[in-house]
Amino acid sequence: MKKFFKKNENEKGLTLVELLMSAAIFSILILSATGIFVKIMNVQKKALAIQEVQDNISYTMEMISKEIRMMSEITTKNTALDTLSFKNSKEKDIVYSLIDGQLMRKEGIEDSQTITSSNVTVSDLTFYVNNWDTTSGPQPMVTINLVMEISDGNFGKAQARLQTTLSGRIYEN
Repeated sequence: MKKFFKKNENEKGLTLVELLMSAAIFSILILSATGIFVKIMNVQKKALAIQEVQDNISYTMEMISKEIRMMSEITTKNTALDTLSFKNSKEKDIVYSLIDGQLMRKEGIEDSQTITSSNVTVSDLTFYVNNWDTTSGPQPMVTINLVMEISDGNFGKAQARLQTTLSGRIYEN
């Protein structure tokens, strides 16, 4: 009986216990590496979501800012609404509004376009316009409060808030 359990010096190989222990250690290492990989992928999704929201909010604010600075007349006055109306430098009526979670820009009657990406949702948009008078007041000021968020399986979840105040450059003739 001792003959079966005794290992000769010349015999090479692993016992069943050694094989099971090495398989267990290998499994633990693989599971740990997989867990780390999954966490890294989740962090990357979150970073992509944040980047998507930042890109959209930056583009949106740049577009609105440029037009507000160059407007010739503002038609929305003393409001805190989700719609802003003014005449641009070419004397065309421009309306920015929030429709179904998307920021829309309407030029004239016929031309309407979505400003934000379909991946993001504008959950809050408010325009505050000061009491501007062409005869005696300061330049018109528009404060924009904007909250954009993304909640997508590909991107993860992220939200960005922005508030900015812009002044139009309307000059008297």
